[in-house]
Amino acid sequence: MKEYHYHPEYKYFLYSANAHSSPREPGKYLISANATTIEPPEKQEGFVLIFDGDSWMLTLDKRGLYYCKDTLIQQKIEDPRFNVDNLTLETPPFEQKLDNQKIKWCYDTEKWIIEDLPEPEISNPKPIENTNSFEGLSAEQKLSAIGLTVEDLRALLG
Repeated sequence: MKEYHYHPEYKYFLYSANAHSSPREPGKYLISANATTIEPPEKQEGFVLIFDGDSWMLTLDKRGLYYCKDTLIQQKIEDPRFNVDNLTLETPPFEQKLDNQKIKWCYDTEKWIIEDLPEPEISNPKPIENTNSFEGLSAEQKLSAIGLTVEDLRALLG
């Protein structure tokens, strides 16, 4: 007798194997945890079979390495039913970005774009007497002094 194993958390089909005979009850079989004797239908490209407790469902497979469209942070998705609306499989063009540019998701074209950063506006900057001190500077001026923007900081902090 065959048994069909599925992922313990996300319930997608893993593999099939022969069930073991029961040593106490001849003619009966021991079914492993996270397995069923219900045979799954044939798998289709781009889909995954998920066991719902009674039957197998063919579901769009959303597993993979994604990037968040807002933060550019990479995420590994293992749940084939995960909501990937704010994620993309497309890798951001990190190696093409220059220091005075930022990578941004364009929702109109559904692609990553590289934008030039605006020149920082500093109105009447206070002269710094001690070059080791940021005293008297605003948070934006401190970030600017080390080559960051508020948006860069948000992206770093996620």
